[in-house]
Amino acid sequence: MRTRVVSTAVTCAGAIALSAFLLVAPAPPAQAQTFNEAIKRALDGNCAGLKGSAALSYDGSLADICAIPATSSGASSGAGITLLTTQQVTAEERRVRERLREARLALATGETRAAAADSVQMGRLGVFASGEYERFEQDATRFTTGHESDTKGITFGADYAVTSSLILGIALTTSRTTGEFDEHGGSFATDSWGGMLYASILPMPNLFVDATIGYNHKEYDQKRRATYTFLRGGVLNIVDGFAQGDTGGEEFRTSATTGYDVVLRNITVGPRVGVSYTYNTVDAFKEHGWQSKPQMDTGLELNYEGQHQDSLTTTLGLFGSIAFSTPIGVVVPQVTADYVHEFLRDQRVVHFRFHEDFTRTRLSFKTEPPDRDYGNLGAGVSLVFPGGLAGFVNYRALVGYANQFSHTVTAGLRYGF
Repeated sequence: MRTRVVSTAVTCAGAIALSAFLLVAPAPPAQAQTFNEAIKRALDGNCAGLKGSAALSYDGSLADICAIPATSSGASSGAGITLLTTQQVTAEERRVRERLREARLALATGETRAAAADSVQMGRLGVFASGEYERFEQDATRFTTGHESDTKGITFGADYAVTSSLILGIALTTSRTTGEFDEHGGSFATDSWGGMLYASILPMPNLFVDATIGYNHKEYDQKRRATYTFLRGGVLNIVDGFAQGDTGGEEFRTSATTGYDVVLRNITVGPRVGVSYTYNTVDAFKEHGWQSKPQMDTGLELNYEGQHQDSLTTTLGLFGSIAFSTPIGVVVPQVTADYVHEFLRDQRVVHFRFHEDFTRTRLSFKTEPPDRDYGNLGAGVSLVFPGGLAGFVNYRALVGYANQFSHTVTAGLRYGF
């Protein structure tokens, strides 16, 4: 009797241990599927779980693809709108931080002058305009379709030195990103516009704290190539077309950076420490045939659920500049270097279903795992000419981020009076 009780207890303990293991054990690798893998698995095996009216041959619908079991198949290509951006600091934040550096310089010297290439200082009030161009490249990986994009943005703003230790300002921003997926996989565009409040506090000489809080509304538009091949009854069937989708999203962000400048004659050098938080959303949306024509449907159009992503990064950097007086004006070369660590942003699961699936079977795929540590390097030069004319050019590069490359150039002329 005692043996039976012990045996029963051991069996129960074993069952509890097995249940606990199943609860905490990681998901099997098959669930960490890519977009193409999710499409292929859903369509293989006569589209198990997907419903539609029967047909004998493919004529542009999911029901036709799933009507008769295929003996072999190939995956769909493309990707959904999945928050393609990765940078922890937006272009307008960088431009505003540069503007605050200029405003602090003008406030410290007490001069009414063209403080730098993209601003005019008028006593305590300053107004500025700044533009930027970024070239971004993403190599193809298991979870990401390779793509390239170009971003053009402009920021207008004004700030006021309330006291000798406090500067407050507001900026309005707009930008447009256009890009293409590799191997004729489609194209995408993102329009963004919004505003930002910013401030700089100077508690003691050469020590400062910059803070920003902003909001952007974004409009996403994407055309992806949808392809699928399958052998049915000895006949090769090829589905090849484009699925188009558009939706909106929001971006909320806030950041704070502190630094201390050591001035040695015409040389300025100092450390920078910052923290930045960003929250992005993408609204749910439906794909349709290219140009919204029913005859252009592939049967592979999808409905995506809403998405969100948050990012918390810290930055440790160094700034340096040197000023030269020349017969044509003052030349100020400068360099920056930042190390960035990501705390929150992680590999995400995106949920979707086939638009023509009457059962509304929920499917999913995973996005690319982000890098936790990377850096930024920058260099530039400003020229301030007599009479208020100024010019500048700046370059910035993303370094140490696996499979991603970003190059940003800012340049322009300004006449102050």
